[in-house]
Amino acid sequence: MAYLPYFALSEIAHFGGHAFVVFGLDEKKGEVYISGRSSKPVKTSIEGLQKARGSRFPPFPPNHKLLKIEHPQKAPHFQEGIIESIKNCYTSMLKPPIKNIVLAGMQKWAELVVKWPQQFRGLELCGCLFNTFLYIEIGGTGGSAFRTMYSKFLEEASIILNNPDLNNVVQTFKESAQAWSRIALFALPNSWPTLKNIRELAVEKDAHFLKQEPDAMEKMRHINSEMNSLMKEVTAELQTKDVKPLMKDLQQNIMICHKLETQAFNELSRIVH
Repeated sequence: MAYLPYFALSEIAHFGGHAFVVFGLDEKKGEVYISGRSSKPVKTSIEGLQKARGSRFPPFPPNHKLLKIEHPQKAPHFQEGIIESIKNCYTSMLKPPIKNIVLAGMQKWAELVVKWPQQFRGLELCGCLFNTFLYIEIGGTGGSAFRTMYSKFLEEASIILNNPDLNNVVQTFKESAQAWSRIALFALPNSWPTLKNIRELAVEKDAHFLKQEPDAMEKMRHINSEMNSLMKEVTAELQTKDVKPLMKDLQQNIMICHKLETQAFNELSRIVH
């Protein structure tokens, strides 16, 4: 993602798991036209796209992965695919292959988060808190770690599958969505002014990216500068202030969310089997 200029990210903000749609190519101009989260298309150079897709930086180096999609001549029946996807979802959440991901991973996270101040210092600790907020609320999740999006999917699935019982679990996922957003809020809480300012600037920057108005890049770079200054302030504060209450609040909210998630996916497994 650091090699895609329209994000206005720092040079070290690498993430190879990002996916987007290329819908056009102008070889004479050397431009690639991209559709992603923003309300308007964005573009990059062919060379830039090659650099991004060939990046070897962790996590998840992209290795030039490509999925070519062709529009079907006839719309398929969605019922079978919906049922399979729901089963895959709750099976992955309830029976993970390792214990540091999904529901089991949330328990592990709750155990470890109070140890972050010993594990991470200064800017690294600030990065942990910022990324917690970012990847729950902004990083392409539609907010609330995809849960709002997933609850809407289940509402539509209940109609297509003629299964009104799915609506029973929708409310649980909506509560889970709120719990995820509380985790994000407590990572950059209102009670800590500099962390709150970083959160607000991150939301503002994302709004400029989504709108893609003519001066979006300029505004995003200006926000980057403001955030970098605040990060330095927070780094100093985290080394002098008592951060235990902050970490304890995070831990409690993760545990509340884990309980709701467990309830939601167990309900889902009973309804679709």
